[in-house]
Amino acid sequence: METPKNQSWHWQAIDPSRNVARDYHLWVETDLFGWTTVERRWGRIGTKGRG
Repeated sequence: METPKNQSWHWQAIDPSRNVARDYHLWVETDLFGWTTVERRWGRIGTKGRG
């Protein structure tokens, strides 16, 4: 079976009239054992974020 390549996505939602300043990250990677893992983080722009 072919191993997937590591991929990442990043997008932001900004709307000052609604006080929205969001930051989103998504990573798809293969770990040392060959398992596919998904990591996500989100939060306000400029903060550490949540996951």
